[in-house]
Amino acid sequence: PINLQLALGTKIIRKFYQPSSESQDRELVRFVYEELQKYTVPLTPPPSCQSITAAPLVPKPLKGVVEGESPFMGPRPFEGGMSHLFFGRDSEVLELLGLMRKSRVLLLYAPSGAGKSSLLNTRFQEVLQGQGVQVLNGIRVGTPLPENVDRFKVKNIYAFSVISQLDKRDVDHSTRRLRDCLQAMRQEGRPRIILFDQFEEIFTQHADRFDERVPFIQDLIGALTDDPLLTVLFAIRQEYLAYMFEFRKLFPAELPMLDYALRRMGVNEAKEAILGPASTYAIFDSDVVDEIIKQLNIMRVIGPHGELVEKPGPNIELVHLQIVCEQLWASLESGIKRITKTELARAAGNGKRFEDFVQNALNVFFEKVLDEVSRHNETEKKMIQFGLMSFITASSTRTMVQRGKYKTGRLPNRIVEKLEGRHLIRREERGGQQWFELSHDSLADPVSKQRAQDPELNKLLFAADLLDKVLDKAKVDSSDTLKNYFGEHREILAECKRFQSQAQSLLEEEELEFLFRA
Repeated sequence: PINLQLALGTKIIRKFYQPSSESQDRELVRFVYEELQKYTVPLTPPPSCQSITAAPLVPKPLKGVVEGESPFMGPRPFEGGMSHLFFGRDSEVLELLGLMRKSRVLLLYAPSGAGKSSLLNTRFQEVLQGQGVQVLNGIRVGTPLPENVDRFKVKNIYAFSVISQLDKRDVDHSTRRLRDCLQAMRQEGRPRIILFDQFEEIFTQHADRFDERVPFIQDLIGALTDDPLLTVLFAIRQEYLAYMFEFRKLFPAELPMLDYALRRMGVNEAKEAILGPASTYAIFDSDVVDEIIKQLNIMRVIGPHGELVEKPGPNIELVHLQIVCEQLWASLESGIKRITKTELARAAGNGKRFEDFVQNALNVFFEKVLDEVSRHNETEKKMIQFGLMSFITASSTRTMVQRGKYKTGRLPNRIVEKLEGRHLIRREERGGQQWFELSHDSLADPVSKQRAQDPELNKLLFAADLLDKVLDKAKVDSSDTLKNYFGEHREILAECKRFQSQAQSLLEEEELEFLFRA
């Protein structure tokens, strides 16, 4: 039974990580025996367990759906203490723990949205802590300096960032070495691990201090040399994997950096991620789970005759699964203990299909992200909506857009980074260049819907792209400055004010000024 598989996961992982005593082995056998009794007819204990007294057990009753209480996270990340809600990654935890037996330096890489931080914050951390390991989790190298710190007095800005998170005392860390800090914190005989989250920040933050990167790694190697019970794990986005080469070669032969690739969830893992969190509240019928997976696993491609074709995709975005399940759960009546196709139909609404519910859930997510990124400013929101049209084709399928120096398509890079951080778009590395696309095919719908409602937007997109080309040429012709490019014609400018107010929600400031003065 799936519930038994999920319940056994953590116990088996713990046994794998550290060889157990005979009494612990017997405890595991007892646990398996008692769990099996919940799902089968009474069993006769095997010969090796005759001494175990197994009183008849009654399965723990389901709580039923509780109003205002959801086992699904929506777009929020999983944090420490949420292992009871995080499912579908037990095999990955096993494999990571296996690598820890081979080396004390690990590199975990994955595409954005695969759930690196959630995995480390929950199951991985829980298992290690259960074995007495001190887990220093969520350590970042790219945090900004406090306002009261003189950056010119900081010897190594990356070490300062880490030390400030490890040592919360109000003391001056400006010239401290990470090696000394970790030595001072050492607890004799206790293993510990530092989990560096978002380690790509060493390449993206504090770029003016790039020459301090290698000394930071050398400092960390010194700490590993001092303490044979110290392990480090770097978690990075996969597009920065090649950048780690310069650090990899610094580690000595006895401390090889071992890689682990975390993939996006497959269908079986996604099923566990649905069934597991809900198991104390209610049971999903298998056809309900299959329908949720089906709707989240759709790819849209252009067929051989130019038609739009839907087909199953290779994986599922964890954040989209959580968004849809959270909204489905909110639609359920209190007290329900079994979720059937009837509940799906009720969630979709009269005369609608469940796929409409999934689409609506993602539409709500889309609107929420736009409101958050635009800070509920209508002008900014329109600019983002307009910019996102570059991310779909005329056939309403996703398309990739290359990141430029200042913009990605029609979106300023500052906006792109915020949209990526909220999982509306995702990044991919191709040929040394960064490309972005909408994170799910269904997210193309709210964008294409807006375009369909206003056919003139296609013409506007073409005109805006043409404007960019003319603007770039003008900047080249005038040494990158537009000052006095057209001269002064105040009487004409006054008559153009009306146009300026109409266009300001769709154009960037520089584009608007250029067109206005033209």
